[in-house]
Amino acid sequence: SAVLSTIGLYVLIYPANFAPTGVDGIITMLHYVTGFNAGIFSLIFKVPLLLWAWFVLNKKYVYYTLTYTLFSSLMLMAIEVIDLEFVNVSLQYVTKTDLLIPAIFGGILLGLSTGLMIKIGASTGGIDIIACILQKWQPHANVENLMAYMGYVIVGSSYFVYKDMNSILLSIVLVFVFEKSNTGSP
Repeated sequence: SAVLSTIGLYVLIYPANFAPTGVDGIITMLHYVTGFNAGIFSLIFKVPLLLWAWFVLNKKYVYYTLTYTLFSSLMLMAIEVIDLEFVNVSLQYVTKTDLLIPAIFGGILLGLSTGLMIKIGASTGGIDIIACILQKWQPHANVENLMAYMGYVIVGSSYFVYKDMNSILLSIVLVFVFEKSNTGSP
């Protein structure tokens, strides 16, 4: 699952200059703005969320999500070092003509990754954790709506990072494909 996510993010999404939804979208934008490794940002954002979740949510869920987060973060760190230091050919897919390719295939890979995590009773460690914690405090809250609203804000804010309407449109395509590829959904 972490391999699928790493390939989707590093190989397809980062070079196309748009952000997926959720915490990975925030991380993608920070990576774009600062140039720092996205794996480091992943740890900075997701580990504190998981520590908070440890005291509120199911321990098995948190353990599996933490394991995924550590693997995916380390893989993002490693793939960038390998790409920059050791490989003569870039591992990133850069297209000048059809930006739908990274949005579609990135959505498929991220959707499959998330679906696999859902099937084992975990997540990829993002806004779903925040939504689940909030639902513990507000049992009648609709987690899906809460996650969608947070996602809309993240996707909308990507315009101010990339300064291009294409970034929002590609994110919307990715989210649509992601939802269709998410094999963990009922």
